[in-house]
Order: sequence, then C-alpha cells, then structure tokens
Amino acid sequence: MWNIVFRQISGLFQNNKKDLTFLVNGQGLGVNISSGPLLYRCRLYQIKPHFARENQSGSEHTIDGRGFDGEVNIV
Repeated sequence: MWNIVFRQISGLFQNNKKDLTFLVNGQGLGVNISSGPLLYRCRLYQIKPHFARENQSGSEHTIDGRGFDGEVNIV
C-alpha cells in the first residue's frame, strides 16, 4: 500500500534545447518511500519528462521490450 502526501513545491523550468527539466528550489522535499522491502528517505531534486515525435521512442526504458511515447523521471 502506498502512502502519498501532496505538497506544493516551487522551482524553475530549465530548457537546454535538448530537454526540459523542472528543478526544485532549495534542498528539496523529504520523501519517504516504503512499499514491500523498501524503507528509506530521499530528496526530490528534479522532475524530467522524456518524449519524442515518434511513437514508442520517447521513453528511456522499456517493459517487456516495448517502448513508450514518453515517461517522467523523478530524481
């Protein structure tokens, strides 16, 4: 079971003509991840969407060998 708490954050969108990244202001928010064997604390630093003009080529990762139009990385 996931426990999700919504918080307002502020930051800056950065466009380097290669990709778009949302950089979180300050030290980031503490995020607790606990599901299954996981139990640790990490900080939210950036949110980076990946997408492409062609179908199934926007994601960096695949599931069962299948790519997707896009994905969002939360770092």
